Amino acid sequence: MKENSIWECLKCGECCRSFVRTGPEISDKEKEEILNSLNNSKIVKFIHGTGLKLDWIKNQINEREYIPVIGNAPPKRCVFLSNNNLCMIHEIRPKICRNYPLEVISPNKIKVDLDCQRSEQIIEKLEKGNYPLCIKDEINTEKDIKVEAEHFFDRKISDRD
Repeated sequence: MKENSIWECLKCGECCRSFVRTGPEISDKEKEEILNSLNNSKIVKFIHGTGLKLDWIKNQINEREYIPVIGNAPPKRCVFLSNNNLCMIHEIRPKICRNYPLEVISPNKIKVDLDCQRSEQIIEKLEKGNYPLCIKDEINTEKDIKVEAEHFFDRKISDRD
């Protein structure tokens, strides 16, 4: 892996296939942007190709604070993940997706998902004080930041029980 690409997504799609009950949490602003994107002909064509109903997806997004996922049992996958591991709403994907495999717990604490192929290299960078731009406004770089690692999927499974 190139040194400067550590923060770049590998487009493996694994993070979009590891949901237990719900998909990524979304804010009201993100919800509005995603619902508006469902008028895009490329996204509409993709959704029709999956066999899902556009109205069902819109209702799921409207009624919940999450992107819907599909599958009968965990792990479930995001409705916007294409067969070639591309996010159909990549340009407006939620912050939680943009930040993955990082989760900012507090201004002084970051968790890294060990299920991500890049996790070891990312932990190494974080421990050296190298932070990606996507989280700089959420952390306090003036103080020591605790970096923890865990398997997010396992945590979601245990939260479910």
